[in-house]
Amino acid sequence: MSKLLRMIKSILHSKSFDKILAFLLSFFLWLFVVSGKSITDKISLKLDYKIPPDLAFVTSPPKFLKVRYQGPRAYWGKIPDGENIEIDLSNFKKLRKKTQVYKIKRRDLPFVQGLNLVDHNLKKIEFSLDKKVKKSLPIKIKKMGTLNKILTIDRVTTNPSKVTLEGASSFFKNLTEIPTEWIDLSSLTEGSYQKKVKLNIPSNVTASLEIVDLSIDLRVVDAEKLEKIIPIQFISRGESFKPKSLEIKVIYEQIGAGFLGENAVMSAYVKIPEKFSGQKILAPVKIEVPNGIKVIDYTPRRVEIFD
Repeated sequence: MSKLLRMIKSILHSKSFDKILAFLLSFFLWLFVVSGKSITDKISLKLDYKIPPDLAFVTSPPKFLKVRYQGPRAYWGKIPDGENIEIDLSNFKKLRKKTQVYKIKRRDLPFVQGLNLVDHNLKKIEFSLDKKVKKSLPIKIKKMGTLNKILTIDRVTTNPSKVTLEGASSFFKNLTEIPTEWIDLSSLTEGSYQKKVKLNIPSNVTASLEIVDLSIDLRVVDAEKLEKIIPIQFISRGESFKPKSLEIKVIYEQIGAGFLGENAVMSAYVKIPEKFSGQKILAPVKIEVPNGIKVIDYTPRRVEIFD
């Protein structure tokens, strides 16, 4: 015990202790000055509305309110993060074709002890109410881009095929369907295309769902027969020869999804036998075509070679 007391006395009388004590006093003094300094800042608060259950907004009212406070920094931590303000409109009734006004009161805004409320950006809320109704509307697929020329759409479906909306009755007078997000047809290929797509829900109604399953079935249409004249390449080891034909005619059709048409790159070649010595022969013509091309016929299939 005596050793511990002697150790404490030595620390208290050392110069290091004086430095540590001075640092701690300076830190707490700085903290006191900073926390007591008055600052002005603003926060954003979300607005929630309480209206009669049988009514709905014709147009959506503001969703956020910005409030500016002033006071010591130490009190700013007391502002609730993500605070919602409930605006009570339950005493308002439906007024035909008339805009109503609610003035923001000081008691509507959150009180923070130690801070002064300076101002807020929204002084009043203008709105109109109408009878709330539910309506089930079909879903419309919004298409963009050009479908591949050899493809055709057999069937387009969404699951579900309708969406239930809830909102002001006047809003549904000109609303007959709910569109999806844009679907790019140019990127589709043969087969079945399936994707989850978003619905473009108007902001002043609530919907039973916001995403649907889209299914598009595509198939290749009956292909058009095409013709193409291509030159023959002769492959030899230097033998002297004379061909009777220098080109062939190819009749073909497209069976793949990528449209090639007349731009399809084909090649034809004839290989001269190594033992060719000038005698007349019929050499077979071989052709190469890209994927997605089906050769129906080509002529001539053999070329007469002589010297």
